[in-house]
Amino acid sequence: MIFFRWIANVPRSSLPSTRRGRRPRALSRHAAAPRVERLEAIELMSHASPRAALPRVPALVQPTIQAIPFTSNTITINSTHSRATQTSQVTALQTVTVPDQLTNFSSSFAPPINLFDPTLGKLVAVHINATAILTSQIKSENTSTTSGAVITGFTSGTFQIDGLGVPVTGSLNASTAPFNASTFDGIVDYQPPSGVTFAPLTASSTQPVINITDPALLASYTASPGHTTLAPTLTASAQSGANAPNGNLRTEVRTSGSGIVTITYEYIAQAPAVTGLIRYGIHHQPTQLVISFGGPLNPADASNAANYVIVAPNRSGSFNGPGTTTIPVLSATYNPVNNTVAILPAMPLNVHRLFQLQITLPSNNNNPIVVEFGGKRSLGGFYYHGRHFVVVNGKAFPG
Repeated sequence: MIFFRWIANVPRSSLPSTRRGRRPRALSRHAAAPRVERLEAIELMSHASPRAALPRVPALVQPTIQAIPFTSNTITINSTHSRATQTSQVTALQTVTVPDQLTNFSSSFAPPINLFDPTLGKLVAVHINATAILTSQIKSENTSTTSGAVITGFTSGTFQIDGLGVPVTGSLNASTAPFNASTFDGIVDYQPPSGVTFAPLTASSTQPVINITDPALLASYTASPGHTTLAPTLTASAQSGANAPNGNLRTEVRTSGSGIVTITYEYIAQAPAVTGLIRYGIHHQPTQLVISFGGPLNPADASNAANYVIVAPNRSGSFNGPGTTTIPVLSATYNPVNNTVAILPAMPLNVHRLFQLQITLPSNNNNPIVVEFGGKRSLGGFYYHGRHFVVVNGKAFPG
């Protein structure tokens, strides 16, 4: 016992090299290759500033990531949490009418116009096509026994559509071809030779397409609780009859009106859900994040780096309140083949820490998609000694 106590108190530097421990064994060829398990023993810290020069790393091939279905507002994808959920602009069209009725009148279009459903995406324009129609049945008899008459039928009216947020007004005018009537044949039958029953006379007015892009008006066309439909009205008035420079006319008219409004909503469809996020790079290697979406995006919006921002938590681990750090994104590259976006943060990110990615796409009506990521489970690969690409859990391909 005394001998072992003495050995324990001797400084390690004074012991013979053969007593300090076992001689390390030479690593085999297989053990020398970089393996995923070694990540557990290294500290992947990053100290580069946002303005630090980034080392050049070969471009990564964006992998095809299997979509993970979810129904709740919060999901976990390889230690990644996503809250909330771009396609090309699409349209939704509906047509409402005021049926033909005798003038003068003021009537509502039916059915009511359904306002834009904001869950479909972001409304960017409303296009309005409006048409008003007058139809007159005109018949006239020349009752003069001494003079013939050249009879012409006419209709003249105005219309106004209210409730669309923009003024829609117009005039309606039409006339028939002249009819040469003889002197009165003794019978008021509105038939030749002294009378005429004209074919229905129609006057229509289709207004130039109204394009609404003003945000305040777009908001009025967007459905909200208790406000889901719009009921515009058509007011129409008309004067119809027949005239002749000579003769003595007896005329009967029946005038009716109708209207058609077509509303087209142009919108950017709601962005599909985030189904995956994989990160690449360790230490001072540039971090690249590859985000996988469950459907196509609007290419211009998906490739706009300003639509992405990364937030590092404060000392308490919170993403809210003072002490958080905002890390801008230098570039965003959209791949329409597999619906992924590869973004390059302005600085390398420590793989052990948790970060928050905020994606603000126009189709989400300024509601950001928030994705939390971090931990080695989200790591897809890194470069070993700057040349060999190491794949982690089969999540990535060498560049």
